[in-house]
Amino acid sequence: MQNCKSILIICSGNTCRSPMAKVILEERLKTEGLEKQIKVDSAAYGEPTGTSAHLQARQVIKDLYGEDLLAGHIPKKLTDVMVDEADLILVMEDYMKAGLPLQKVVVLDIPDPYNSGFREYGLCARALIQSVGDLKQKFDDLLTEGIA
Repeated sequence: MQNCKSILIICSGNTCRSPMAKVILEERLKTEGLEKQIKVDSAAYGEPTGTSAHLQARQVIKDLYGEDLLAGHIPKKLTDVMVDEADLILVMEDYMKAGLPLQKVVVLDIPDPYNSGFREYGLCARALIQSVGDLKQKFDDLLTEGIA
């Protein structure tokens, strides 16, 4: 779709927070009928920390949505092309905005649950759901006039 907007979500290793956030945002966009207007992708700020989504992240998403929506996730490293194509970039921590076009960046301040327990992953997912809800106006602005 020509007028499709793009949101890029970045975390440390693209195995926990950003893949969960991607699914959460995609599911929210579906419920609002916006899945064809906004595409969502995720990437690692550093090197990917695995070859798939973390098992705890997958379980939390399965518990939330009734299926393992992260089963096919393959972590990938952030590229300049991804940054250039994104209309809005969501980063999990403040340091991740370094080197990015600041007019496109929103810092979510979501702690990394990597290799912690299921409870921490659940808390992370709840924080991501809240953050996505808090950004509704940003998404509306993105669709009507663009962020940058």
